[in-house]
Amino acid sequence: MKIINISISLFLFFAVMMVYSCSPEPLTDFSKLDPAASSQIDSLLQTFADGHHAGIAVGIVNREEIVYLKSIGVGDIEKKTPITPLSTFCGASISKPFTATAIHQLVDEDKIHLDSTISSYLPEFRMADERYESITIRHILNHTAGFPYIEDYEYESPQFDDGAVERYIQSVANISLASEPGEEYHYTDMGYITLAQLISKITGQPFETVIRQRILKPLQMDHSSFLYKEIKPEILVQPHVVEEGEDGSVLVKSALFPYNRIHAGSNTILSNAGGFMPLAVGLAQSR
Repeated sequence: MKIINISISLFLFFAVMMVYSCSPEPLTDFSKLDPAASSQIDSLLQTFADGHHAGIAVGIVNREEIVYLKSIGVGDIEKKTPITPLSTFCGASISKPFTATAIHQLVDEDKIHLDSTISSYLPEFRMADERYESITIRHILNHTAGFPYIEDYEYESPQFDDGAVERYIQSVANISLASEPGEEYHYTDMGYITLAQLISKITGQPFETVIRQRILKPLQMDHSSFLYKEIKPEILVQPHVVEEGEDGSVLVKSALFPYNRIHAGSNTILSNAGGFMPLAVGLAQSR
């Protein structure tokens, strides 16, 4: 659990305020806070929700106790589906610390080494200039590999099969780096996609299976998932966007859901407030 705690604690301060797994136990909103504090938080969240946001689920942990759960708004403005602590959100880049945790577990098991090149483990990984040959796992974890920004996430034509990430790795052969590995910071989704392929190859299992067995289950996030197909449609929060109309800006349901299995290692976690709380409590207990 030590590596899990170290890796995930880095993003907990951000994630706990917009927490995302689908607990089998029924959960409802509650507060154990002082009424004045609870009222202030309620007001803050309502102000947020009254802007261009359909809904939000919030959980707060104090030391080892869950002290606040709150659900505001709807998960689908067309169906008017209310947000609850079980409403499942796309957690986007909160996926990356889970990927990094799995990498560190493999390092602890002496199956990979942080300063080894990614191409030494993935010979199928090639890019358009020779500099890619010096990219290490550490570079990728630190966002200093020099990978360019991904322009198209292909959400309009998502892939769902086990071979999606491997095909993506093979597709970057014509792409050049944005900078010399190790010299500049470039936030990278491409790198974490590559790490997902590395995890799969080293373990001999699909990336999502590895994350479930090594991280989600030990953290009691049994019903969180990196696989879209595993989430029940009725609890899946839909994406919404702001569009300009004749009467000003208006919130509308997006035609696209931000999921494509290509991006498994970088942004596909799906989870919720009810299931995220055991993680927060576990981190508090470890301190």
